[in-house]
Amino acid sequence: MKSTGSCSHLDRECPEGSKCDVGPVGGGICCDAKNEEEWDKERHPKCKQGTLSKRTEWYGEVTRFGKNCSHKFCPSGYKCIQMKRLAHCCSEH
Repeated sequence: MKSTGSCSHLDRECPEGSKCDVGPVGGGICCDAKNEEEWDKERHPKCKQGTLSKRTEWYGEVTRFGKNCSHKFCPSGYKCIQMKRLAHCCSEH
């Protein structure tokens, strides 16, 4: 998606329909709000049945993601759920 302007941690003002996405050093860009909502939904998936597969990192547990179910990244007992941009794993029971 094309940026609709710039913003910062001090000034989060963006055009209507846009959302300020601030980077780690305080600078940011205005991104299409609908596109950002779609990404948020994919980054925080929910299983219709079962539970999400997680993996442990040094800072805690995180959802196990893949780009595509064809990569067969889900552990045994989990089913791959393909979404538009990412895939995640849900327990089969």
